[in-house]
Amino acid sequence: MIKTNVINAEKFSSWIKSRGGIAQWNAIDFSNDSCFTPAITDGKPTGKLHWKYPESPESIIMDSAQVSLITAREVKRFHIAVRIGANGFRVKVTDASSRHIKSTLEKLGEEAWYEFDYET
Repeated sequence: MIKTNVINAEKFSSWIKSRGGIAQWNAIDFSNDSCFTPAITDGKPTGKLHWKYPESPESIIMDSAQVSLITAREVKRFHIAVRIGANGFRVKVTDASSRHIKSTLEKLGEEAWYEFDYET
């Protein structure tokens, strides 16, 4: 069973009907969450996406009953602090802000997640 935002419903339905299903890819370096692609691209199984992902998908969803649609809504917005990583290219959330994010998610429950708004 996978959970996805309702905005993906039409695309995922199309992939199940005409592209061999939904391929679920889990990052091997733990820095990214799952991502999804059509199982078949250009008549062949979709290949490795990036070095952060394995050679083949974790699973392929072929039945729309295995897709749970959720409607996201903003519950809380707050500022976080970031710092530049050692190599100068990576931005990291500070330890204090990481604790704030974690404690907020724990209070909101198991179904809660966070997203960064880079535009404000």
